[in-house]
Amino acid sequence: METSTLFASTVIAVAVGVLVGALPFILLRVRSGSAANNESRDIERLVERIGALERCQDAAGTSIQGLAVSLAGTGARTETLVESANAIRDQLAEASKGLTELRSSAAARQDVELETPKSIRRVEAIIAGTNTRGAAGEKIIEAMFSRLPADWQVYDFRVAGGVVEFGLRLPNNLVLPIDHKWPAVDLLDGLAASDDPNEQARLKRQVQSAVRSKVIEVRKYIDPERTYGFGIAAVPDAVYEL
Repeated sequence: METSTLFASTVIAVAVGVLVGALPFILLRVRSGSAANNESRDIERLVERIGALERCQDAAGTSIQGLAVSLAGTGARTETLVESANAIRDQLAEASKGLTELRSSAAARQDVELETPKSIRRVEAIIAGTNTRGAAGEKIIEAMFSRLPADWQVYDFRVAGGVVEFGLRLPNNLVLPIDHKWPAVDLLDGLAASDDPNEQARLKRQVQSAVRSKVIEVRKYIDPERTYGFGIAAVPDAVYEL
């Protein structure tokens, strides 16, 4: 911009110099009468043109200064836009990182949720597959536990409702309580020995009541923060035949 101002000033200065240099020549040609008057008018017109050129120079300088201020403001706004774009880019990078972490966490949680039902089904298969009728429930549970990994086995697990002798530690670190104490063993023996239909019906109702009581008892071992949402109660095989 300084170069443009200098160029405009130089052009005007040259024009003024040419006009001023022409003045002696014009003056030498001054004559009397109408010729002198014509030359006088020519000189006046030259002076007016010089004044107009000077005014143009001033206007050009003002315009150049205004343009410089405008460009300076544009540069400041451009710098602000660049800073805003960089800030947005950083925020997007942080958001992308957070989304990646959430996806990883969700995938890990999904793996645990898929593994937990498999573990429970494995225990159910073991319990359903036993054919040791009349043996102590504790011995059967111990025999089943011996077929599981050591880090799955929990003994004498204490919760607010008491102590449960056995528990199965699941992949999500929650414990599945297992009550080994069989209910209604004497009632089942009496039912097996009775031939009286009325007696059998009465004993069946008592067995069913004993099993319901066992379910209520197992509920006290449920702790939402430490155990799975339900527990397992060991019952004699004969109960399933009723």
